[in-house]
Amino acid sequence: MKRINISLIEQIGTVAKGFTEKYWIEYLKRQYLVKINCELYNDQDYMEYLSSIIFKRMGIPVVNVLLSSVDNRCSCMVESYLEPRLIEVQTEKKWVHGCESDNCEKEISTALFKMKTILFSLSGITEENKRTLEKEYLRMLFGDIVINNEERMLKNISIIYDETTKNYSLAPAYDHGLAFHAFSVDQNNPVNYIGNDYFQSEDILNYLLKHHKETITDLISKLSLLTGEIKDVIENNSVEIVPEKKEFIINHINKINKLCLQKSYPKK
Repeated sequence: MKRINISLIEQIGTVAKGFTEKYWIEYLKRQYLVKINCELYNDQDYMEYLSSIIFKRMGIPVVNVLLSSVDNRCSCMVESYLEPRLIEVQTEKKWVHGCESDNCEKEISTALFKMKTILFSLSGITEENKRTLEKEYLRMLFGDIVINNEERMLKNISIIYDETTKNYSLAPAYDHGLAFHAFSVDQNNPVNYIGNDYFQSEDILNYLLKHHKETITDLISKLSLLTGEIKDVIENNSVEIVPEKKEFIINHINKINKLCLQKSYPKK
């Protein structure tokens, strides 16, 4: 995909720096958060972009991401998900960490219960809306396993309230710059967060397939289709990502798909 040169677009706001330099601009009457690659993680822009493609193809709400450049530095533009009728809701960010035990399934169940407690404590939320929020979270969690996202801590989950429908929903998934092992392509034991507790990705996947399979069945079907397309998606949209990372991404998605199929259709 051709990058958009935004060097001459004026900033309309700044964001506290983390690993990357970030600021807001207005482009084609929409607001975008510009995230400029840092030297330590020089493919964050493409990981954001690729993750958004994968989530969209699976049917998981995600922010729109465009590849861009600023003064010859690679960057991406993350479209704001807020609109006049949508209000970002502040939620409880405190998280009491559970005690480690030998029962991983119990620990995951406890972490999910804590997440539901936070989601269900929203003012005026209906029982139907609670079920919708829980489903949205579980589907996003599955998506994080697919893109190997180790950064979905509580701070990276937002809730929005629609003044028209009077319902809450999770904000579209965002902040995927460290997807697919930005820390190390050699790491063999990926993890994912549930709230602020982390677990081995495969353990979470097994739990979802055992207890919430009906919630993610369509995602599994779309993932099977995606495994045949992901190589073309990578090759057609990037000449910058190193070959080892390309291979890692393809192998990781194929591995998750294989695990899903094995658990969903075990051999008799």
